[in-house]
Formats: sequence, structure tokens, C-alpha cells
Amino acid sequence: MELTKETFDDFISRIKHHNQGGGVNDHCTANPVFIVQKRERVYGFDSDYVSDYVWINADRDHTEADERTAKRLDAIYDGGRCTKEWKRVYYVDRWDYVCAHFTKEAASAFITRKGHDYEGLRVWVDSQYWCWEFNAIISGLLDGKITFNG
Repeated sequence: MELTKETFDDFISRIKHHNQGGGVNDHCTANPVFIVQKRERVYGFDSDYVSDYVWINADRDHTEADERTAKRLDAIYDGGRCTKEWKRVYYVDRWDYVCAHFTKEAASAFITRKGHDYEGLRVWVDSQYWCWEFNAIISGLLDGKITFNG
């Protein structure tokens, strides 16, 4: 996107919304930064420690069962292996950093634009409260000390 007076003004209004306006109520944190994260699903955990699971076709191609098949398998599961080919596999999701944005809209736009390159993206809000450089830039933008110069 080209930086013009209009796009700069829109950027400032979005920053103001998330740092001083109604957006603060959405994320409930001071000095927000919007992190795009990708999901990495780690399989093989013991059911004594995690509760999330999927059904894996262990005999063929190790694909996950669709929702209908998973419901059928859940109904006949007795604590062991319920069929020859399907195995219940427990997992945890780990979320890794991809990139950071000043506004939620920019983070969401990244997901729309680049989501096909990743599996399971989300926007996570973190606080930059103790990051003086980040806060100085935001303050400069909101106070008009950093302006569009054409």
C-alpha cells in the first residue's frame, strides 16, 4: 500500500482507536501490539495430561478423521483402540510468532493476504508497556510530533 495523506490519516485513526478509543475495551491491555501467530500442533501426548485429541487413520495415510467420522468413533470408543485403522491421538497447540503490527486491522489484513502460506493463523494482542521505543513512536504519532511529510 502506498503511503499517502489519506492512508496515513487512516493509520493514525486506527492507532488512536486501539490505544485511546473503543478498541481498548476489546483487548483490555495498555500499549497493544498485534501479533500474528501460526499454530503448530504437537501430537503424541498422554491423555492423563491433555484433553484435546483427533482421530488418525493409522493404517492408511495418517489423515485426521472428518467431523462425522470422529463423532462415530467417539460413540464407540471404550478407552482403547476402537477400530483397527483409527487411533485416538492427543495433542497440544503451540503458537509461534510470525509478525507484529501496530493495529488489529493490519494484522487481520496480513492473515487475509498471506494465510495460504501458513496453517492456523490468529491475531494475538500483547502489551508493549515496558517498551519505551515502541511507546515513543505511538505517542509521537498520536501527539502529532510524527506527521506525514509527503
